[in-house]
Amino acid sequence: MAPRKARYLSTVGQDTVNRVAREAEGQTRQVPLKTLDGVLGGEVPRIIKVDVERFEAEVFKGAIRTLGDPRLRAIITEGQDGGVLGMLQPAGFERKMYFPGGGALETGQSVMSSNALLVRALV
Repeated sequence: MAPRKARYLSTVGQDTVNRVAREAEGQTRQVPLKTLDGVLGGEVPRIIKVDVERFEAEVFKGAIRTLGDPRLRAIITEGQDGGVLGMLQPAGFERKMYFPGGGALETGQSVMSSNALLVRALV
């Protein structure tokens, strides 16, 4: 028997607000699920932007190899809960803010953006 491929349900026809769905939510479709490590196939980007409507932790669980590679320097993500930060901080990422006027990264939280910028600490 062939291994079962992981899938999830997604809403259909809602343009940029399609999301993971429950079966009882009207029009849906099955979407194949792949890990970030699998998609990258050993390649390592310098920066990753993740915006997956509260499923950031699941994305990072499938990116253990990528998160551990020092060539990945920064992550931008909407998900900033304890689960997400709990995976990124031990991998060496610190939350930073960028102030264009000063041209520097500073530690802290932005009140003007729903996105978090996490930068790998320099060693």
